[in-house]
Amino acid sequence: MFPLFETICIMDGDIQHAEYHEVRFLRSFLKFYGTSPSFSLLQGITIPNTYKKGTVKLKICYNQYNKQYEFSTYAPKKITTLKVVEDNVIDYDLKFTDRSPLTQLWQERGDCDDIIILKNGLLTDTYFANIAFLEGEQWVTPDSCLLQGTCRQRLLDQGILIEQKITLASLQNYSGFQLMNAMLTFSPTFYIPIENIKL
Repeated sequence: MFPLFETICIMDGDIQHAEYHEVRFLRSFLKFYGTSPSFSLLQGITIPNTYKKGTVKLKICYNQYNKQYEFSTYAPKKITTLKVVEDNVIDYDLKFTDRSPLTQLWQERGDCDDIIILKNGLLTDTYFANIAFLEGEQWVTPDSCLLQGTCRQRLLDQGILIEQKITLASLQNYSGFQLMNAMLTFSPTFYIPIENIKL
């Protein structure tokens, strides 16, 4: 049983932003197991020749003593519409391999491509990604996110994003949104119209 995992992007044979994944791995391991790991996240992993071209997803599942990993060719899903779903008790502060609470909410998406989760009156994350909203020329992200994503953290560190409390009522302040995770390329010049979020 491997209760936790990391998803890492590989582009043309190069692992992307490994340091952010190592930091989250260490933080998650300590929180979940109450001790530091005896191994590093990427230790002993070599990329097969068949996965050294294009965009590849590396999924590393781990427990207190071991890890297992797999490579797969990555093709992004086209997400253009989000359905707001409410859950005031959901907890996904670590990357758990058991995503069933999220999947149950995702099944409420109706004819939308994905969901955005409302918790205690605040917008959080989508099913598989953090989210950013465009306010004028500034990108903002909910300070109430469920999971502190590695891409989200990197963009905060770079000053591209700032955190805000975001409610349903405040959605009218934004012109658009964009999803972000380790596998998605964030572009400051791209956005999906805010009207594509359905209540």
